[in-house]
Amino acid sequence: GEVLDTRTVPYNYLNVPTPIQAVQILYRSTDAAGDPMANVTSVLRPGNAQPGKVVSYQSFYDSLNPDDSPSRAIAGNTPIGQFTPSGQNFNIGGTLTSVEAALFGPLFAQGYTIVVPDTQGPNANFAAGPEYGMSTLDSIRAARQVAETGITDDAEIVLTGYSGGAIATNWAAILAPAYAPDVDEDLIGAAQGGLLVNPAHNLTYASGSIGWGGVVGMAVLGVARAYDIDMEPYVNERGHEIMTRLQDASIANVFLQYPGLTWEELTKPEYANPNS
Repeated sequence: GEVLDTRTVPYNYLNVPTPIQAVQILYRSTDAAGDPMANVTSVLRPGNAQPGKVVSYQSFYDSLNPDDSPSRAIAGNTPIGQFTPSGQNFNIGGTLTSVEAALFGPLFAQGYTIVVPDTQGPNANFAAGPEYGMSTLDSIRAARQVAETGITDDAEIVLTGYSGGAIATNWAAILAPAYAPDVDEDLIGAAQGGLLVNPAHNLTYASGSIGWGGVVGMAVLGVARAYDIDMEPYVNERGHEIMTRLQDASIANVFLQYPGLTWEELTKPEYANPNS
């Protein structure tokens, strides 16, 4: 939660600046492997801010590309519709953060200060839940240290998020008592939807589905990246090809793009059971 740097930028909606100002904070956190990392959070403070009322909103940007992070979208640095180096992925994941303004916008209008962390860290480690949780908790710690946010030490804080945002919300709520007891004492609730309850189960559940087959590959890549696991010994030629294509993909790039894709199609025969 140590603050490393701050800046104030106009809040951008689909790369269009608005009169709303966002305080962006570079802060110290911890990655999934337990090593220190620098991460970013964005704080939106309304003109009618209610003292002590804070919502930490965890985005469902769900991407393996750091360019899709909420901080970049909020600052207007998301290249909409630009091809990535891999040649086939449109870099549109960051636009999801702009769409999400419709979800936290009513709270903002009622005077709630909104904190939007880059939950997946600086490397976009998709599906690495513990990193999501620590990034979220340290984001709150950092936001309380910056006077411009108006967040007091005793502010009541709610965690909320859907899907990928639920991963962050859930892990933050679970880790708070041990990892961030100073934040935990001010948390009054966590609301989450579309929760990834059992990742190992979801791996087989999504395998072969019409819409989610490609997301399985994204999750494997994200977790492998977070924990420095080399997947090459386990994947076959097709698996190698797809994993290469997904290196910087967002969920917007893969949903419905790999219908029927199964785990078995990606791996060598001896690893047909993912639990192996």
